[in-house]
Amino acid sequence: MLEVDLLDTTARPRRLTWDSIFHQAGARTLEDGEVLISPAERPTRLFYVESGRLRCSVVSENGGAKAVLYYWPGDLCGETLLFERVPVLPVTVTSYGRSVVRSIGRVEARRLMAMNPLLAEDLLASMAAKTVQMVDHVRQLRFMTVEERVAEFLYGLYMRMARHAGGDGDGELKITHDEIAEYVGAHRVSVTEALKRLESSGVVQTGRGRILVKDPLGLKRGGRRGA
Repeated sequence: MLEVDLLDTTARPRRLTWDSIFHQAGARTLEDGEVLISPAERPTRLFYVESGRLRCSVVSENGGAKAVLYYWPGDLCGETLLFERVPVLPVTVTSYGRSVVRSIGRVEARRLMAMNPLLAEDLLASMAAKTVQMVDHVRQLRFMTVEERVAEFLYGLYMRMARHAGGDGDGELKITHDEIAEYVGAHRVSVTEALKRLESSGVVQTGRGRILVKDPLGLKRGGRRGA
């Protein structure tokens, strides 16, 4: 009964989370390739990925774009742009396949963080996680071969897919050679050759627009099955 709950002094109030906040916000469905954030734009809203994936790409002066980060269900998007002193970066965020996002206004997000400091801590943790991802991306570009970069990218993608499938995924990644090449910073031909070597080692099986991961640990080792 309600009276009992009110008298229960051992009960702790439920901690406010971004998940609970965004589940009450309006939803927007994005189709494949639809732009959520444009280059040089300072969004006035904080976004939350409910389903699907978003792709963040760095945009060059001539209009070229290279993927550097993916957003998954449960991820926040646009955190740094809540702060006016942070410069606007030349990036674009687009939907990768169909996705659903929710959002709240920048002013409301800042008000909630002022009232609930743990929300600010969660937002900082989200930003820190993306910083780690970006540093790791630079590490791969600087110190790893194309084959090692492809293997590590596919392993990371496989692990994220497995987590979001509750461990029940079939190991199939729906991704093209061009998309892999864009992320790992290599030519498509080099990526295709790397995938052939990974396939011959037995860690993956390639198909049109898909890659089946047969040996996740082999991918983690950079394609060296059973090493």
